Amino acid sequence: MEEGNPPPFGSSFGAGTFGASPSFQGASSMSNDEVLPRMMSRMDIFDTRLNGMESMIADRFQSIEIMHGSLDSRMDTLQVQLQTVIQLLQPHPPPPPVNTQILRLEKPIFLDYGQSDRTKGHFGKSPKICQYGT
Repeated sequence: MEEGNPPPFGSSFGAGTFGASPSFQGASSMSNDEVLPRMMSRMDIFDTRLNGMESMIADRFQSIEIMHGSLDSRMDTLQVQLQTVIQLLQPHPPPPPVNTQILRLEKPIFLDYGQSDRTKGHFGKSPKICQYGT
């Protein structure tokens, strides 16, 4: 108990005469004029302590709200980073097919100069593109 402060209410109630209303210890020696200021003093002390607790609770809640906002922000950042990693780990679609119709031939091609005798030369003639087996 703090020095200079009266004892809490609980220690002084019920010490009076049996059947009487709750009273302070030694109620017979205290007048009503003395009881009222003492009760007011205790109420002021209680009010001060209550206000201190309210302030402390409000500060804690504010701290929790700030921490909650910070955690929300971090979670958002982590979620974006996770989505990026997931996208990077996904197999990429195959590249579009190359137009291979020109390159895919059922039969090989050759240039036909129209001469079967190689000794005659083919200068001045345009070759004809042919496929084997046609």
